[in-house]
Amino acid sequence: MQLSKKELLTFHRVTIDPAYDPLAANLSGANSGVKDPITKYIDAFRHWNEQYEILDINVPSNLPPVSGTNSPNNIQSPPYSNLEEHCRLLLCYLWDNFISISKAQSVVLIGVGAAFPAIHQLLLNRECREKVDCVVGFLNDKTQLKILKSHSDEYLSGWYRNIARLWVDAANPAWDGGDAERRISKGRYGKVTKSDSTTVASEIVRNEVVEFVRDIVKRNEEPMSE
Repeated sequence: MQLSKKELLTFHRVTIDPAYDPLAANLSGANSGVKDPITKYIDAFRHWNEQYEILDINVPSNLPPVSGTNSPNNIQSPPYSNLEEHCRLLLCYLWDNFISISKAQSVVLIGVGAAFPAIHQLLLNRECREKVDCVVGFLNDKTQLKILKSHSDEYLSGWYRNIARLWVDAANPAWDGGDAERRISKGRYGKVTKSDSTTVASEIVRNEVVEFVRDIVKRNEEPMSE
């Protein structure tokens, strides 16, 4: 895999829009569709800057247990926590074997739902600051909002707050009026906006993401052009 100097990595799950066949009295695979709003983000990035190479990682809905056997009987829809662990292992593998050793200098990470914590763990456990420009996340009601804090890197938290743009579902416990919501108001997680299940598909939000990334990339490139 040859990577360019500019990379957009999208990490998410796709959902199937099933079509029912009344004649056969079952679901029609041929007529079912895939709901994937992230494809429009990819199109928007390509329209803005054709230099970005796209790594679109789709997390399967059915996965074997992390420590399970190879038996087909173990292939199932995993618990949410297990799904997050699969995402973490996959993203760290991609980083260690491809991105970290590539020429990529401007990496944009977009994570949706259970895939977003994998990005958080990647930034915490790998040296990413020289390559990652922006982090965009869409957190559902099950995804825990966490502060990125490292005991070995005192600058990591401040760097992350400046490059993170998150949309968090209104049903997420982060909005229950406790410590998390107070931290949101102080910008401890980056810039966070309350959202709902339709937010990721919003054209307004999509344009805001591209503008947010464009501003940070431009700011990072300015010293290089002087």
